[in-house]
Amino acid sequence: MSDIIKKLIKIIKDAGEVMAGAHSIDNGDVSSKEGSANFVTVYDVKIQELLMSEIKKAVPDALFIAEEKENDSSVLMGEHCFIIDPIDGTTNFIHDYRHSCISLAMFSKGEAVFGAVYDPYLKEFFRAEKGNGAFLNDAPMKVSSRKMSEAVVAYGTSPYYKSTLSEK
Repeated sequence: MSDIIKKLIKIIKDAGEVMAGAHSIDNGDVSSKEGSANFVTVYDVKIQELLMSEIKKAVPDALFIAEEKENDSSVLMGEHCFIIDPIDGTTNFIHDYRHSCISLAMFSKGEAVFGAVYDPYLKEFFRAEKGNGAFLNDAPMKVSSRKMSEAVVAYGTSPYYKSTLSEK
C-alpha cells in the first residue's frame, strides 16, 4: 500500500469520527439542493472541508470534484484528482438512521486508481487500489463463484432527478 493510500485511509477514518459523532440535526442545519429530496447539512460541508484540507496537506497538488462545491470535470486529468461525497446517504444521516458513509475516489490522469467507502457506524472500510485488489478493512475481498442465477444482486439509483434520469 502506498504512503498516499495510508494517509487517505487515516483522513477518511478521522472524517468518519466527525460523522459518527453528529447525533442531532436541527432544521437550520439542513438545506435543499436542486432535485427532489436532495439535501445538504452543515456536516456535509464540514466533512468535505475537512477531507479537502487534510488531503491537500498530504497531497499538495490535489485537485477536487466534490458534491458540495462547483466543479470542473477537466481536473480529472490531473495527477491527483479526488472525488468526494462527504456524506453518502444524507437523508439517512438527517434522520439519524445510521446508514450513511463517506465515499472517496482518486483519479490519476483520468484513470481511477483508488476508491474507498467508509461506514463509521459499523467501522467497515471498503477500499480498492488499482492492481492491488479490494479489501474490507484489511481482509481481501473476492468475487463469488456462484452463478448469477444464484446470486443476490442489489442496486440503487439517484432519486434527485427523476424527470430526467428515471427512464435511464
